[in-house]
Amino acid sequence: MIAQDLARSVAAFGLPGHDGPLLGDELAEPLNDDDWRKLISIVSAQRLPGYLHAAVQAGALPVTAEQREQVDDLHLRSCATALRLERILLELDTHLERAGIEFVVLKGTASAHMVHEDPSHRMFGDNDLLFRSEQFEDALGALSELGYRRATPPPTPSFARRFSKGATMHGPSGDEVDAHRNLVFGTFGFQIDLEVLFASTVAFHLGGRELRALGPETRLLHACYHAALGDPVPRLSSVRDVAQMLTTGSHDPDRLIDLAQRWRAEPVLVRSVELCRNHLGVDVGGTVVAAFEGYEPNRRERRAIASYVGTDRSFAAKVLASLPYLDGVGERVVFLRASLAPSAEFAESRTRRRGTTPLRGGLRSMLRGGRHR
Repeated sequence: MIAQDLARSVAAFGLPGHDGPLLGDELAEPLNDDDWRKLISIVSAQRLPGYLHAAVQAGALPVTAEQREQVDDLHLRSCATALRLERILLELDTHLERAGIEFVVLKGTASAHMVHEDPSHRMFGDNDLLFRSEQFEDALGALSELGYRRATPPPTPSFARRFSKGATMHGPSGDEVDAHRNLVFGTFGFQIDLEVLFASTVAFHLGGRELRALGPETRLLHACYHAALGDPVPRLSSVRDVAQMLTTGSHDPDRLIDLAQRWRAEPVLVRSVELCRNHLGVDVGGTVVAAFEGYEPNRRERRAIASYVGTDRSFAAKVLASLPYLDGVGERVVFLRASLAPSAEFAESRTRRRGTTPLRGGLRSMLRGGRHR
C-alpha cells in the first residue's frame, strides 16, 4: 500500500498545499527495494515520471543515490518520448496545413505547454488532434498519405461522420495519433457544441510554429470528460490534469459553469471533482466546484456514466444510454439503425478484440429489457 499511497502523493505534488514532504513525516528513510520497484512501476504506468522527478529534486522524497539515478533515467526517457512525439506533431502540422485541414491539439502536448510551468512534468504517449466534422474524412486521408492506418473500422462510414468520437491511427514509426471529431462518444458528447470548441481556441508555440489548443474552459471540460469517462479507474495523470486546471488554471468560472450546464456535463464535472479528492487527496474548491456542490445525477445521467465506467461498458450499453441525449425521434432512429447494422468488419473486430457477442444481438437483448431497467 505504501507504493500506491506514494504514487498518489507524487501525482498531487506541486499543487497548492501539496508541495511538501510526500506522506508528511511518515517517510523518513528511502524505500526498500521491493516498495521502490512497485513505486517505479506505478509511476511509469500512471505517466508520472515528471512529477516524481520534481518531488525528488525538491527533497520531498528521501532516496538513495541509486534510486535518484533511476528517477533521472526514467524522467529522461519520458522526455525523449515527448520530444519524439512533438517532432512528429510538427511534421503532421506541416502536412495538414498543406492539405488545408484545420486541427486543434488536445491533451498531452497542449497540457504540457499550456497548463504546466515546466512542460517536462507532463508525460504523454501519443498525439491527440481534433478535426472539424466536415474535414474529418479528409484528415484521415491526409494521415494515410503519411503511412497511418486506422486501428479499427467504423460501424459504417456515415456513423463515423455523424456520431463517432474519432479514430485511432497507427503510424509507420510505431507512434499513434488519436484523430477526434468530438471529445467523447455518445451521451454527453452529443451535447457538445463542436463549433464552440474551435471558436474557443488559443495559440501556443512549439518548435517555432504556432499551433492551436482548446481555450481554458473547454480544455478543462475535456480534462473532466477524459478523467470521468475514460476508465473505471482513471489514470492518475488524467486526474492531475483536472486538479491542476481547477486550482491554478486561467479559466473564467462563469463561462465554465455556463458551458457545463448547456452541455449537460454537470455529472461529469462532479465526478471529476470526486476523483481529485479520492485519488489525489486534493480538496479542490472555488466558484466552479461550489456551483455544483451537492449536485445529484438523475437516473438517466447515472446510466450514462455507468456506460463508460460501470460493469457493462459495451458499445451496445453506450448506444442505449445515448438515446436520451439525441435531439428528436428522427435522429435516434438514424443512430439506432446505424448501430444495429454495422459493417461486417466492425462486428468482427469487436468480437475479435473483446470476445463480445455481435453488436446487433447485444442491442436486441438489452432492448428487451435485460440490463438497464
